[in-house]
Amino acid sequence: MSNFSDTSKKMFINIIILFCIELILSFVYFRFTHEYLSAVLGLIIGTGVSIIKLISLENSINKVIEMSKAHAVMNMRKNYFFRQILTIIVFVLIALNRDIINIFTAAIGLINMNIGAYMCKMLPNIS
Repeated sequence: MSNFSDTSKKMFINIIILFCIELILSFVYFRFTHEYLSAVLGLIIGTGVSIIKLISLENSINKVIEMSKAHAVMNMRKNYFFRQILTIIVFVLIALNRDIINIFTAAIGLINMNIGAYMCKMLPNIS
């Protein structure tokens, strides 16, 4: 992470903070049910994929800085498509294993990157 921008580092920290908050909330909500483990597993998988998508976004931005405009646009579209396909694959795999993994907590984990980006913009001094 040493070659990441300050914004990406803040987003990463925000994703981890959100994960911890969501973990505590899922413990409170699911503590008396047998679904706690599947909820935590969904959060872990969703947050992990959010971090992978953040790394992919950072790497693609770093690559396109040195490219011509036509190549840069094509590369960004290709990487965007990769990130969306990754999200679809994760949802399909989770849906196939819905007895083991909670799809709703996985979805919450997957949007952590978006929420982390908003936190960087709205709360610049906290991150």
